[in-house]
Amino acid sequence: MRSHLSAALVFGLLLGAGVLPGCHGPAQDHSRFESAVLLRDHTVLFSFKHLVYRPAEGIAAFPDGGIPKYVTDEDLLGTYHIPSGALRILRREPNRRWTDGQGRYGIQRSRGSVALVTQGGQLRRDLSKSAFEDWLVDIDTGVFQTIDYRTALAERKLDSTGMYLVDARGTLLFVTKPLEIAGERRDEGNAALLIRTPAGEYLQVARTSHYEGMEGDDLVYWIPETRRFKSFDVVTRTTRDLPGHRVRPQEDAVEGVSVETDGQRLLFGRKTSAGWQYEPLPLEPDRLKKR
Repeated sequence: MRSHLSAALVFGLLLGAGVLPGCHGPAQDHSRFESAVLLRDHTVLFSFKHLVYRPAEGIAAFPDGGIPKYVTDEDLLGTYHIPSGALRILRREPNRRWTDGQGRYGIQRSRGSVALVTQGGQLRRDLSKSAFEDWLVDIDTGVFQTIDYRTALAERKLDSTGMYLVDARGTLLFVTKPLEIAGERRDEGNAALLIRTPAGEYLQVARTSHYEGMEGDDLVYWIPETRRFKSFDVVTRTTRDLPGHRVRPQEDAVEGVSVETDGQRLLFGRKTSAGWQYEPLPLEPDRLKKR
């Protein structure tokens, strides 16, 4: 009588006997710069993902490529001073909360030496859920201030259609509208400007969506119903009319930084009469990898 062994049993016997080759291949380095912004004094704030893994091979790669074995997975936020070449690591964090390969830092806004930075992705222990954390980062002091504006807006049943970091103190401005309730949308014209102060307070500035810009400490906006400009002083919290006001044209950026398409270099750009001209910064990814 011929005996028949299942494929799973045969695989188990061969694996236990050490007959099958390793299930993961050589380590592959997929590290890259993720985002970057040019701050004052030619200081670049950047985020970097140090990611090394061994891809599944052989039978472990079936049926859909298999699960890689992660060797290094950490996220880094740092600064690079272009004139001096000085490198400063503000935070280096092993990825333990997010699922493998996620949890990258994203630089959302910046003003002076302050930036709004976000980190998020699928949770490692519950892939059905995604989460986000947000910080105001002071580059001068290295202080990370946790802010939870997502919860604050949800508690007020508001949705943000625009967000601005309006000063170097960390004042945030949101252009908001009411959330949908029970499948019915509230009045779409009921937009409002809401600020989050550096102390964490949320204050409504005006019933309008027309934010025009900052002039000193004055947040300038326009009221369509009255066709008047007004301003809100974010320090004294006072409002005044601006008769005859004319919106000042925004100054075009003439310098900036970006991440090369493959993520291996940061590019410094200058705007010339011929357009933007870019050159790579001498910051190699190997300098950022923890040994």
